[in-house]
Amino acid sequence: VALPAASYKDGPALVAFEQRSLAALRALPGVVAAGATSSVPFSGNNNFSLIMAEGYVMKPGESLLAPVAVVATAGYVEAMRIPVVRGRAFDARDTAAATPAVIVDERLARTYWPDQDPIGRHLYQPDDPKDVTKITKTTKLWNVVGVVREVQLFDPRVDATPVGAYYFPEEQLPVRALTFTVRTRDAAGPTLNDVRRTIAAIDPQLPVFRVQPMQQWIDNA
Repeated sequence: VALPAASYKDGPALVAFEQRSLAALRALPGVVAAGATSSVPFSGNNNFSLIMAEGYVMKPGESLLAPVAVVATAGYVEAMRIPVVRGRAFDARDTAAATPAVIVDERLARTYWPDQDPIGRHLYQPDDPKDVTKITKTTKLWNVVGVVREVQLFDPRVDATPVGAYYFPEEQLPVRALTFTVRTRDAAGPTLNDVRRTIAAIDPQLPVFRVQPMQQWIDNA
């Protein structure tokens, strides 16, 4: 879905739609997990964004890292069966009023904190264009709450992600374009049309598009 500004004017409106939709999807018989993301694997909708680690000292000649930046809701890693190897996934604690949280994959964790525990460390997106390593009074620090396995995001035949990926909770960084991810218990669970109708019932004016099984995303890639 792509939520129009005319109907969803601000972050709380975006989050309210996401929460209503996920509650309805999780209530469908046969659904075992549901979440939403800004960047479902193999969709081509990927965002590379510069991110730095607090206290990290760059080596001479080292390039800045622009890993894949993903926004995800609670339930996303469960729906996609992404293993959490340290810490936790996003959950009800990660509200707009809570401490900013971030999840990193193993590759990014190894780069910034080799042989160290990343949990409780901080990432930040530079806000001083003259010095990207500088933390200013307005710099937002994101607290690492979990480490997940790397995920194939592009071509399933090649290396997963060149420099890794990190995940922001959707309630803390609401986005207008979301892909819902729904995992069913078995083939007798809800159909794609059931999923489409569930979202449409919440907002009949909202186009729901590219509704397809994950295998179709993989085959297309």
